This record gives sequence, structure tokens and C-alpha cells, in this order.
Amino acid sequence: MNILWEGIPVKLQKRTHLTLVAACVSVFVLAGQATAQTEQIWQPVVIDNWNTGANWAPFAATPDVSFDEVGVIENGGTAYLDAPASTTTGGVILGRADTGALEIRNGGSLVNAAGSNVVGSVLVGNSVSTGTLTVEPGGSLTAVSLSLSNAGSSSVSLGGTTAGTTTVAVDSASLSADTRIIGPNVNFTVTNDLVFGGTNTLTAEITGLSHSAIQVTGNAQLNGTLNVEFNGYVPSVGNSWTLVDAGTVTGGFAPTVTTNATFGPGQTLIVSQTTSGNTLVDVSLEEVLVLKVNRQSGTMSLDNVTATPMALGGYSVQSASGALNPAGGVWNSLTDQAVPGFQEANPSANLLAELNPNIGGSASFPATSSTSLGTPYSQIVPAFGTPITEDLVFTYRREPDGQTVTGLIEYEGDLITNNLLLTVDPTTGNGRIVNDSLTALQLDGYSIGSDSGTLLTSWDSLTDQGGIGWEEANISTTRLSELNPENSMSLGPGASFDLAGLFNTAGSPEQDLIFTFHDATMGMIGGNVVYDAISAYEADFNNDGVVDGDDLTKWEGDYGVNGGSDADGDGESTGNDFLWWQRQLGSGVPLAAAVTSVPEPASITLLTLLAISMLPRVSRK
Repeated sequence: MNILWEGIPVKLQKRTHLTLVAACVSVFVLAGQATAQTEQIWQPVVIDNWNTGANWAPFAATPDVSFDEVGVIENGGTAYLDAPASTTTGGVILGRADTGALEIRNGGSLVNAAGSNVVGSVLVGNSVSTGTLTVEPGGSLTAVSLSLSNAGSSSVSLGGTTAGTTTVAVDSASLSADTRIIGPNVNFTVTNDLVFGGTNTLTAEITGLSHSAIQVTGNAQLNGTLNVEFNGYVPSVGNSWTLVDAGTVTGGFAPTVTTNATFGPGQTLIVSQTTSGNTLVDVSLEEVLVLKVNRQSGTMSLDNVTATPMALGGYSVQSASGALNPAGGVWNSLTDQAVPGFQEANPSANLLAELNPNIGGSASFPATSSTSLGTPYSQIVPAFGTPITEDLVFTYRREPDGQTVTGLIEYEGDLITNNLLLTVDPTTGNGRIVNDSLTALQLDGYSIGSDSGTLLTSWDSLTDQGGIGWEEANISTTRLSELNPENSMSLGPGASFDLAGLFNTAGSPEQDLIFTFHDATMGMIGGNVVYDAISAYEADFNNDGVVDGDDLTKWEGDYGVNGGSDADGDGESTGNDFLWWQRQLGSGVPLAAAVTSVPEPASITLLTLLAISMLPRVSRK
């Protein structure tokens, strides 16, 4: 067989020769079977040019659909294109056995097409490895399909803040990880269907009044989370941006839109759909009603905190954990308040809902108004030591447009940690241990550890305070421990005691304390540690350094319920604590901003504490 080699580049001669040999072998050995795709593997582990043939193996030439080749980047390297790719590829795989990335920069372009045994797909990431695709302004990508997986860290980022248009054209797309669309100059078109998977986060990076909508000819299936970030632009109420423009839309994003912005009272981002020919998925900054919930008293109210009158034709409050009480006299519904046209809809511990079925029927909420719904909130408290989950979801039918929107929820009162809490003042070094739960404890030992040695052995221990039966155990700058081998200390909900001078504040100490305690019934338990200011006033119930009306509000919520407003140290919030508040009203000055509180799970075991208890008791006095 004669083959004309003249005019064919040497590298292609070599690749063609090897391909022909492989084809001849397949005829005799695998007759009747289709030839599989050929993989060109990226070699550099740094950033280098896609168009450099030597960067690819085994043929030292860029992947070419003419030879049923796909490009594979899976060695931690990154390929870039700042000019058109020298060949059309049969597909790209980014991240497979290891990470892989592709950057298409200004002036760069890559076309992927189907061949005899390749399908022209761009695959970014998988279940075990990370892939990254970036198409910057002035770059373009064409493919039969685009697939993004591995919710952990794989990503597709399209657009940027520099001049130029980012162009991405695919027949279909399935996106199940981090997808970012930056600015108004991204032309992302999907000829058939687009699917956002449940693990996807679509980030719309807004840079102005307009944004780039993903254009979908077929159906856009929405799942996962929507994240809206504002870059160099401050939004105003009424601003709206289209995210998806599709023939049809199914599904939806999670109810809560995450954002890097801070808005005014009653302002939030709302996702909506409008259909006029195509279906548009928009996000807008709007004013909404607020559901206020008091954790301690269980009171709930519908509040308009804005200067704009609002109205609703129905609402629902949902709780997957069953934290609602629909009993008459507890839930004071709009129906109970004789608001015309409203009817309750099968209330339960999981759902409180009312609706006005009349067209245009609504309840009005004037500017800066509040409507009480009684005390239907009953916080579900799990077993001691397990964090409390707050799961209320508030939606309502806005009038007069009939749009269903997700309102805001504002919780009032402290959220208990449901554990024994060690608070350390980073300024004074003082410590306070409080039973921040609804469970009575019998404390018979505790240990505070610091790997960096930030503890002070001169701390005011329970032993120093004359606690009966308490003994210090081999104290050092890395461990402060006390045990009571014969008795225990009763700590009711909200009860606390102080341990002054335990933390060394000199220099810039590492905040690495670990707190563990032993309960006579439950055994060894890991407590929580926070670094926060500690007030010197017993009636400073919210611990902000000053005794004022906020402390009275907290006392009212704690009264007869828990020891969260305990000034006299009896573990209860009673009338006597109110008298303490009266005597100390006006005391103190607001504390400086506290150090960020970071809960730290304890790690030492019961065996460690028991071992400490067996050691000789040593008093520093």
C-alpha cells in the first residue's frame, strides 16, 4: 500500500503511522469491534500553552478529532489558550485521577466536536478529583456537551471584569458543582437542555445594573443553591437581574439565597419566574415582611419593618422538626383575630398556614407595624450536648401581584448551646462556666487544656473559693483541672460560676483552650469554649457590659422558664433577679467588640480525667 507523506508534518506522520499500525492490528485481532477514543495526556504540572505539541503525549501533538483524540489533564497541571487551538478536539477531560485545569484567555478559543468514536464533550471533575474550567473575557469554548461534577471543589467560571465577551456554546449542559457567571458580558448558550444538579451552587457575580442570563433553548432544570455576589456595585431596592432565559423551567433553587452583601431592614433577594414566550428566572432586591420569633417566650409576629405598606393574601410557617404549637389560645392566627376572609389550613406541629381564597383578598401591614401571632413557637431541644437546629421557613403570597415570596426570619433572645459553656474574656483573662442548656447537671470534675501553654496556675479555682470537696490536680500552664471525688455541684439551667484569672492575655496568646467536664450521671462530656467579654454586673443578663432595658427584655423571656437571667446564683430566673436588675439599672458601660466566638469540641477522654484524679493532689497555696 502506497501512502503519500509529502506535505504532512513529521509529528502527524508519526501519529498517522502509529494510528495505521493500530488499525491494522485491530482488523486482525478485534475484527468487528469499534476503535475506542485515543487519549492525549497533558504533561506539564505547571501552567503552559495548550498549543505546544510537546506538552502532549504520546503523539507530541495537540488532541485532534480527526484521529478520535481527547485531551486529558489530570496531573495537577493547567493548560491555557490565548490564541485559537491549532486543532479541533474530540473532547476534554479536566481532573480524573488527579486535578486538572484549563484556562481560555482573551483571544483563546477551543472547539470540541464529535468524531467516529468521540462525542465532543467537556468533562470537568468527577467523584474523586477536581477539575477547573475558566473562560475569561475574549475567550470562547464550543462543545457538544458540558458536564461539571464533584461538588467538593470543581468549578466552571465564565466571564470577568475586563473588556471583552466570553462565549460558550454547547448543545447540553449538566452542572453539579460551583458555576460562576461574572458580569454582563457572558454569552452562554445551551441549544437543548440545562440541568443544575442538587449539589450545584450557581454564583451570579453582579457588577452593575445588568447581568448575563444563561440562554437555554430547551428546558432549564433548577436545583441546588443560588449565591449572589456584588463586586464593585451597591444594589438598590427594585434592582433586578435575569439569571436564566429558557424555553421552559422546572424545579427551583433552595429558598434561601446566599450573598456577600448586607441589606437594610426588611430587604432581601427574591427569586421569581415570569413567562412571556420564554421563562425568565430573575433575582431582585426587594422589601419583604419579617417573621419575628422569640426563642424563650415562643412569641411570633408578622412585622413590616420598612417604610412601605405591604399586604399578604396567605402565609405559611414550616418546621421540619415540629417546633410549632397550633393549639387554640397559643397560635393567635389572623383567622382568630377575625381578619376578613382568612381561613386556617390544617395546622400542625410542622405547619401553620392561613389563606384568603378570595381574589385580591389580603391583610394589610402598614409601614413599621407588627401583628402578633401568639406564642406558637416551641424550640425543639435535642439530647444534652447536641446543637439546636432552627428550621423555620416563612413564605407568603404577596399582594397585589400574587407572587409567592420567602420572607425573612429574625430570632430574638439567646440561642442556647445546649452544653456547658466556658467563656473566656480575652482582655481580662477571667473565665465563667455556665450551664447553657435546659438540663440540670451534677458537676464533679472539669479540665481546661492548652497545648500552647496559655493557662495561669494562679486562677481562682473552686478549691480557692472554698468549694466543699474540690481539689486541684497537678496544675500547669497546659492543664487546669479540679475534681470532687465525693460530692458534686448542682448546676441548673442558666446557673454559672466564675474562675477568675485563668487565661494569660500577655502578647498575642493562641486561643486553643479545650474544655472537658464530668457529670455524675452522663460521664465525660466535651464542653464548648468561646472568647467573649464577661460583664462584672450580675443583672447584665445579655452580657453586653451595661444593665439596661435589653436585660429586662431577656429576663421577661427567661422568667420561670430557665436560669438565663439569674442574678442571685440560684439557677432560676425569678422576681428576685428582677430586683437585682432594678438595683443595678444604669450600671456599666458597653463592652468593646468581643473576639469572634469559636466553639471548640473537647478531645480528652474519660480515662484522662480519671487518670488525673488518681494523681497526688497538689495545692499551689
